[in-house]
Amino acid sequence: MDSATLTFAALNARIDQLPNHESLSTAPTKRQRWGYVVRFGSGFTGLLAIKPQLDAKPATVFAIAAGHQPTEKKNA
Repeated sequence: MDSATLTFAALNARIDQLPNHESLSTAPTKRQRWGYVVRFGSGFTGLLAIKPQLDAKPATVFAIAAGHQPTEKKNA
């Protein structure tokens, strides 16, 4: 029985002959790139919006996040 010997050079040649699969493409589409820009931009804007509120009371921060204006209680 004659067994074929497999060398690294022969193995590399066999691997190189395989066709590339379409899923190996790593270039993002134009829509994906715009999605990344919008996501990173909105995250950065959100972090900038939180920075001035770091010294505020937590109740005020939650009220601003909920879109409500804090009201002052009048002493009668």
